[in-house]
Amino acid sequence: MSNIKEGQLVYDVSEKVREMFAVEGFNPREYLRISELNNGKTMTKLDVAVQVLWFQLCKEDGRIITIPHEVTRERAVFQAQVYFDDSDQMKANGYATCYLTDDPDFGRSFVELAETFAVGRALKRAGFGSQFCDLTGINDPDPGETGNPVEPDAGEGTPEDAQTSKKPARTRGAAAKSAEVQTGEAPEGGQEPEAPKEFVLDESLPVEEMVKIMPVEYAMKIIIPFGFQSGKTLGQVSLEKPKSLEYYLKQDNCSNRLKAGVRVLLDTALKKAG
Repeated sequence: MSNIKEGQLVYDVSEKVREMFAVEGFNPREYLRISELNNGKTMTKLDVAVQVLWFQLCKEDGRIITIPHEVTRERAVFQAQVYFDDSDQMKANGYATCYLTDDPDFGRSFVELAETFAVGRALKRAGFGSQFCDLTGINDPDPGETGNPVEPDAGEGTPEDAQTSKKPARTRGAAAKSAEVQTGEAPEGGQEPEAPKEFVLDESLPVEEMVKIMPVEYAMKIIIPFGFQSGKTLGQVSLEKPKSLEYYLKQDNCSNRLKAGVRVLLDTALKKAG
């Protein structure tokens, strides 16, 4: 390691690494940029949009599935799963948690940020970005540049692991104003209201058991991972094309979670109609 120069990347010193997931006519190194962290230090990174493009060019049958495990008005927890083909063999997975902050550029985009960071972590773990780790510098922090507190990645653990980290301290400001807008009144005593405990689904349960306990609000946030409606939530589809929800109940490649969400929304619609 004595011959390693400051700022040198694994990609530059290993031919084997350069050959990994190589795509003719596309050199991901050309899209690297230097990111400045909150502590003043810098790191070399590949933007998530470029990671996704690289993945799509290399794995035409690949899939990236994002799962919202918690979304409140102040916090979002997302998981991203990477599949190289149509099989159910997951290659990599990543979690990210972001909070509502007073940052004027990114503070209110905490839901989108959490989903994006989770995708970036999962793709990096799958090999689309790990080639550019700095042999002498910082590699792991995700986007401190945005000013959004991002909890450490839970790695291959569970959503519960990702959600047990302590919430970072934050000054009163945009969050309190947001509470006033949503509730119509200022938080009692000038303090921000405590967020309600969020529902966490045990995904090992059969569909019938999930249907019994799944809240409608949770079902509406489930994202469809494939097909014509890919990327939309069940709530969006229930508003735009409600009849198409039944399609997912007949598909063998649908998860129990997705099928249960469809059942919950269809049952709710029937009760309202009756």
